[in-house]
Amino acid sequence: MEEIVSNIINYLKDALNSIEVLTRITYDETKTVVQDNAVVDYGIVHGNNIIVFVKVGRHGSIYGYQNKYLDMAELLNKRYGCTVITVSTPKFIYSLESEMQFVKEYA
Repeated sequence: MEEIVSNIINYLKDALNSIEVLTRITYDETKTVVQDNAVVDYGIVHGNNIIVFVKVGRHGSIYGYQNKYLDMAELLNKRYGCTVITVSTPKFIYSLESEMQFVKEYA
C-alpha cells in the first residue's frame, strides 16, 4: 500500500506539471451535504476499491481553479483506476470527522 501511495504522489507531481490531455467534463457523481451548519460538496470519480480523498484548500470548491481538482481526480483514475472523492471547504473550519464518515459510508 505504501508503494501505491508513493507512486500516486510522484505521478501527480509529474502529471500536474505536464500537458496531459484530460477529457472528463464533470465528476461521475456529486453530492451536497449540510455538515456542521455548512454546505459541503463532494465530487466522486468512480473506480476500484482504492479510495483517494482530496481535501481542497480553504474556501475551495470541488473543482478548484481551472478545474485542477477534477483534473487530479481524472489523472488518478486514469492511471491507477482508483476512486477519488474530493470535498469542498466552507468558509470556516469544521471537523474532518464528518467527511471521514461520508467516505466510510460511501465505501
